[in-house]
Amino acid sequence: MRKKDDSMILPEKKNRQNILVFAGIAAVVVAAVLAAVYFLTQEKPGNELLKVEPPVWNRFVVTIGDSEVNLYREANGSSAQLNLVFEDIESDALTYSFKWNDERVPSGFTFMPYTLSKDNVLPVIGETGEWYKVVVSAVEFGVAECYVSKSKCRQVTAQPVTEQQLKSIKTYADYSATFNLRTEGKYKNICFISQMSEMEGSWIDAAVLYDGVLVNPLTWRADLSKISGGIEGVEQLFEYLPPTKSDKQLESYYFPDVATDRLFTFVRQIGPVPARIPEPEVEENPVINKTIDKLSSAIISVNAALKECDDMDDIPPAGICNKIDAFIADLEQKTDSMTQEQKKRFSELKEKAVQTKAYASKVKSEYDVMSDAYDDDTDF
Repeated sequence: MRKKDDSMILPEKKNRQNILVFAGIAAVVVAAVLAAVYFLTQEKPGNELLKVEPPVWNRFVVTIGDSEVNLYREANGSSAQLNLVFEDIESDALTYSFKWNDERVPSGFTFMPYTLSKDNVLPVIGETGEWYKVVVSAVEFGVAECYVSKSKCRQVTAQPVTEQQLKSIKTYADYSATFNLRTEGKYKNICFISQMSEMEGSWIDAAVLYDGVLVNPLTWRADLSKISGGIEGVEQLFEYLPPTKSDKQLESYYFPDVATDRLFTFVRQIGPVPARIPEPEVEENPVINKTIDKLSSAIISVNAALKECDDMDDIPPAGICNKIDAFIADLEQKTDSMTQEQKKRFSELKEKAVQTKAYASKVKSEYDVMSDAYDDDTDF
């Protein structure tokens, strides 16, 4: 049978095929252009001029009732409660920190129970039975993860922060404030927050509206008294001053069924938590020193015994490291009573103990291999 080729196709049919091919290519091109236009015109959160971490909290509770609400370390009312520790002096610039009420308070500091009154909103990060795990935070106090009883709060939903809301709100993080949210152009979604305090003067922060949450990365702040030219002057200064680094950011949410005249601002820790107050001083315990010395001697003697076994191709005695383990277990129970120097020595010795136990395993493995080889050679 003769093979069909293109020369046998009628001109009209050939033209129709070409049209279909061109139409298919055109459809693909149009689809690609429409997809690109859709992507470019979609609302993007934030603004690359002010980098922030995307908000992560989406569940919240608000405290209820007329009595103060206690916060606990575990999901039960008999666990340690949250305290606020602060310097025991008369000053307007005290150092504060959260601590549990079973932790030591350093010399020169005092404490008080940290409780919440009605209408305090808290981000929820977990749930256990009749308890919510929440984040408690304040710029001057720090951040703590606690448990609150479900009987002391109710769930609440955040609504997106908008320009209209910001125009009617007059406070920010407990300071008098005005908000200038840019809604278009280069600075779209950036919000310049002017704040004032009788003690600290006036300043302006740069925040960004990100998916309906006002996020302040605490990386850009300027003295408001030195800025002229209105919002244009602020924008020029924003371009001129480089951002600084921060280990936390402020995230502000709007809860109209709790309060319509304010935002609820939470501190989110981004980097390592800094030490806000010194660790309590501990008197050196001579008994701990003796136990640390015994651990050191045990490690030295075990290493010597292992070296001898290694040289003699002998097997290490069973339980050769048991005494080391016993000293370490004893000292682990006393770390809270150690000085910083004792903790350092103990940490160094634990590393040496790990190396010693690895050496013991190596010597035993080499003996086992050699023993198996000897058995094979003597097997008739």
